[in-house]
Amino acid sequence: MVVAANVAAASPISVPACYETLLTAYAASNSRDGALLRAGLARNPTYHAGGWILDIQKAAKAMTLDANVFVRGELGLETYIHEMVHVGQYGSIGPTAFLARYVVSSATEIATRLARRMPIHAMTASPFERQAYALTNRFMHWWRSHPEADPGHSSASP
Repeated sequence: MVVAANVAAASPISVPACYETLLTAYAASNSRDGALLRAGLARNPTYHAGGWILDIQKAAKAMTLDANVFVRGELGLETYIHEMVHVGQYGSIGPTAFLARYVVSSATEIATRLARRMPIHAMTASPFERQAYALTNRFMHWWRSHPEADPGHSSASP
């Protein structure tokens, strides 16, 4: 019901074709990351602008619910890759298990950080988020060092 309510409150958006091309090229160059990204892609996620789920986490550029990605503003490549990791994570353990593990692991990490008087950093409290951020960072490094993989790349460009 939560997914349906968010889909009803949002507008469908298209993903630029070059994003899938870049994801596929990166997946071919990094088999471990590629397996998770391909798993997400195989689930045929849908992308939406808006959705009330984004009101829960004001700092989030996007949030994923199973195979539905809700985006605040424009869908950038970095956000696309990050959320595709989450789509793959949902697919690997199932929506209910994913949400339960996400909430429990985040709450446990936040409680530990509070007890140790450490900064909370809620967006990195979950191991699922840490995995998504780490993979996205590897992807972005790869992308910047492989301009020829970008369909928009032109050898005539400076």
